[in-house]
Amino acid sequence: MNIVVCLKQVAQGICSDGNCGISPYDLFMLEQAINYKKTHHNVCIICITMGPSASEEILRMAISLGCDEAIRITDKCYSGSDTIATAYILSEAIKKICDVDLILCGKKSLDGETGFVGPSIAKFLEIPYLINVTGIEDGEGKEIVVTTLEKMYGMDYQVKLPCVLCMEGIDTYLSPQSLFSIRKANKYSVEVWDNSILNIDLNKCGTNGSKTKVLNVFSHYNDKKLIERISDAEDAVDMMILEFEVFSE
Repeated sequence: MNIVVCLKQVAQGICSDGNCGISPYDLFMLEQAINYKKTHHNVCIICITMGPSASEEILRMAISLGCDEAIRITDKCYSGSDTIATAYILSEAIKKICDVDLILCGKKSLDGETGFVGPSIAKFLEIPYLINVTGIEDGEGKEIVVTTLEKMYGMDYQVKLPCVLCMEGIDTYLSPQSLFSIRKANKYSVEVWDNSILNIDLNKCGTNGSKTKVLNVFSHYNDKKLIERISDAEDAVDMMILEFEVFSE
């Protein structure tokens, strides 16, 4: 089985010596892929990211944790891509990898928080996808069983491969990198794919292919006064029952 994990480098990400690292949702997704590889035979994990040369840091980190191959996608004409254009570029790269059975994405990134990239990749590849995935279970042949987390309950799905899974969790229990794995990752030569390799439609990437534009970025803090604290246990239970009844409707 060939598994592609789509990583993104973000400010204040997890597992990084500098100020940037892997987005927490991506790290959870990476953990799921590595754990699946440990319990199954003939599994190859290819990690990909789109970004400048500095983003190779997270790819080497993924290699040190157990991934097999790493590809960085970059080109000046890809600059300014929104989530749709980014998904198009990644989907074209995945097509070039060939024989991909499973594509994993984090639920969202810490900077954009749109959650559009994973489902959009599936749309471009014309394959099924699932969101809010919390675990990858066993499967047979061209099918896999996964667990998802809904609002108030979990569900198990059987989905045909290839497919895209958008991982929900952020808690990780990855084993520390060994000195040997770190040295191996530092020596690893990351493949770099630009548009001379991908040869994709320039009208669908970069600013030309972007449907949205960021006008402003600002911090937002919730008003603590809006948080309702219920000290009485019976009142808390009544509120939970009411929320469940509304959700059931």
